[in-house]
Amino acid sequence: MIRNKFFILILFFGFIYSSGSFNYGGKVNYYYISRFLDQEVLNLPFRLFNFNFQYSKDAVDVNADFALEFLLKDDTFYLENSNSQDFTPDMREMFITWYSNAGELSIGKKIHSWGNADENSPLDVVSPIDYLYLFESGADRKLGIYSMSFDGFVGDGFKYGFVLSPLHNTHRLPRGYKDFPIQVPLPNAYRIMEVPKSHPEFGAYLQQSFDLADIRFSYFTGYDRTFSFTGLNLFTESEVSDNPTELDTVYSYRKTQVLGFGTTILTDYITIRADLAMFETNDPYSYISRENPQPWLYSEILGGYVQGVPNELDHVFVTYPWNQSANYSQATIQLEAALSEDATILLQYFYHKVNDYSSNLPLEIYIPQEDATIIINPEDYFFPGLGSSLAILTSKAMTLNLDFKIDGFNSLSLSGLYDINKYGRLFSLEYTRNILSGFDFKLGVTKIIGSDNAPLDNLGQEYRFNAMEDFSHLRMQFYYAF
Repeated sequence: MIRNKFFILILFFGFIYSSGSFNYGGKVNYYYISRFLDQEVLNLPFRLFNFNFQYSKDAVDVNADFALEFLLKDDTFYLENSNSQDFTPDMREMFITWYSNAGELSIGKKIHSWGNADENSPLDVVSPIDYLYLFESGADRKLGIYSMSFDGFVGDGFKYGFVLSPLHNTHRLPRGYKDFPIQVPLPNAYRIMEVPKSHPEFGAYLQQSFDLADIRFSYFTGYDRTFSFTGLNLFTESEVSDNPTELDTVYSYRKTQVLGFGTTILTDYITIRADLAMFETNDPYSYISRENPQPWLYSEILGGYVQGVPNELDHVFVTYPWNQSANYSQATIQLEAALSEDATILLQYFYHKVNDYSSNLPLEIYIPQEDATIIINPEDYFFPGLGSSLAILTSKAMTLNLDFKIDGFNSLSLSGLYDINKYGRLFSLEYTRNILSGFDFKLGVTKIIGSDNAPLDNLGQEYRFNAMEDFSHLRMQFYYAF
């Protein structure tokens, strides 16, 4: 095995240093973040080291981006785990591009960016989001996907392309990170019904550029990036028993199609960018009755499942598929302008709206053990699985970014997010000092303010901004780019 790896390494470097051009770059990053409330260090991952390279020869490019993700170990005393490693290698991208007169063909793991708006575009659905880096920008908060893509050019300013991926690609959700500001209950994998492997993801676009504007139409079909509720089963001991004793919550990824329109308009004073997307989503399963996916018996005394003791609750008493179907729309409108030679401003307006929704009727279930009747309304559990990440926070929002260059070494950046519906706010102020060429220091503060008057949602959950208030923090960063 070692000899094979060594041989591959020799071939790799032999390929790199053969005739052709080689460019590389990267960044070393040290990060500190602590909570305002108690000055506790927030233990969240960050990329300690990035290295990217591009090798070009004739009409072929080889591109790669590697990173080391750092996460402080919980057990720093080595009492439970003697492993001293606190970083994880990550191959973020590795793809080959072939250039021809017709266009560019890329194959491999690649981060794709769609949409005209700088951030929060509802059209940017091809590459999933890494929610652990939700507050980063651009490609830094995305995940690469294994795909084949093509970008073609015809005539004067006309461009077209497609992306094809044989895999279902999902967001990276923050499981087990108690310091992450948005906590999402994540089910065990056995509760999620599988996506058919014979349905690849596909997207295509047409774009026409003019002197002072361009327009773009796009289409995407695939499965949602986040799981959603599909229905439930209630299990009993046998056919003659009428007491439901175990609930099986069924999850899946809805099939969604996206039609998009985007434009960029240049004027003497401002640049206008706008993205609009229409989503049509459907539950992929109308039949969800199955064997009890939990093989072990649940013990109320022990407060959990007892591994090794078979679960005798294997008869389906009630099966209730939700059969959700919905049409929703999202839009982002962006205005950007230079206030002076040293100051720029960027404003965004975002909205999300469910235009049409249908499902099975609400279900009433009597639970004898509790002597109570519960009513389950599928619409209360609906949320978008594709589109802008802002939709998990609010249906209407305004964002602001103001950048000011003090001199050749110092700069300030002010950003904000305002929930138009429930009045939650997020403010961030960041100072950057250029110490040496490529070597910078950043100091930033973020304050999150909820709303005392915001009601609980239909599921009784707390308003997102209220839950995020404890994430208000101070952060420091040293990084060196080469």
